[in-house]
Amino acid sequence: MRYLLLFILVVSCRTASNSVDLEPLCLQETVEKIMTEPPQTPRSEIKQGFYNNNRIYVYSEKRGISDFAIILNSECEYLCEIGGVGGTANCPNNIFENLKNLELIWIDPR
Repeated sequence: MRYLLLFILVVSCRTASNSVDLEPLCLQETVEKIMTEPPQTPRSEIKQGFYNNNRIYVYSEKRGISDFAIILNSECEYLCEIGGVGGTANCPNNIFENLKNLELIWIDPR
């Protein structure tokens, strides 16, 4: 019984730490949308980083059998995406390859 309670406590703490208030607001809305859909493999995630000294966000998701990374600016404006079966990209100036200080800020906890 003690082990069951310990397990529940650990899982509860881990789940709570994965629910964060993300800024800008569009990121929180993206997370809420993801959580209404079935879990994906690999798990959806959001990273933040910098490109030309501007904060950007990279949202990774799975569409069908393909993995995609969508890049947004700090105003939640779509910049470009990379991925798909052929690895196509519409990112100008090699944005994806020149991201700096990219760090994970959210991952689907399921």
